[in-house]
Amino acid sequence: MRVFAGAFGLALVSSFTFLPSATAADYAAPPHNAPVGCYEQHTTPARYRNVTVREMVSPPTTRTEVVPARYDYQHRRVQVTPERYETVTIPARYETVRERILVAPERTSYETIPAQYSHVQQRQMVSPATTAWERKYVPGRGNIMCRVEIPAQYQTLSHRVEVSPARTRTIIHPAQYQTVERQVLVTPAQTRVIVHPPFYRDVRERIIVQEMTTRHYQVPAQYRDVRRREMVRPEHSVWRRARGISPNC
Repeated sequence: MRVFAGAFGLALVSSFTFLPSATAADYAAPPHNAPVGCYEQHTTPARYRNVTVREMVSPPTTRTEVVPARYDYQHRRVQVTPERYETVTIPARYETVRERILVAPERTSYETIPAQYSHVQQRQMVSPATTAWERKYVPGRGNIMCRVEIPAQYQTLSHRVEVSPARTRTIIHPAQYQTVERQVLVTPAQTRVIVHPPFYRDVRERIIVQEMTTRHYQVPAQYRDVRRREMVRPEHSVWRRARGISPNC
């Protein structure tokens, strides 16, 4: 019996070793309680069926939508510059006037006039007229004596004669005046406060009517139907008695 089993095993191995697609399961021995005989392995192919499967394309998500702010325009009056006060200094005003001023008052002076003299020539007789004998020579007659008159002798004498005596003269000097120009204050310096009213301007400004908001939406999961081939029964092998083969062959 042992020899038969060994021969059967060798024969079984030699008969199946050429199969190129055999697996470890193909070489498994038949059940140990199988009756004596020759067995061969029969493979039943796997069974499949076409099924429609619903699969999820995208999971559920939350979508956020931003709603932009809404604006509008309005007109309003705005103050550009506030009311202000300005202090202005008005300088003093002067005027040029011409006036006659006393330079020197009237005064009296005294002048001494010396005596006035004059040189007078006076003819003064030195000797009175007289007579005297005078010898004369008359040709042909000889010397004769003539009584002749000798005129009076005069000489011119110059002497100083007072024309006017010394005297004192009173001189009145009139007042002396001068025309000068000078600045005369017409109006004194003043300080004036000028009030500048505020300045306004109409402007067009953009105002927000509604603030920007955010909306959240739940986006459900997306599915699709997919046709797949599903295995109903896997491939399996069974040992069956080999027909027409005897263990003693």
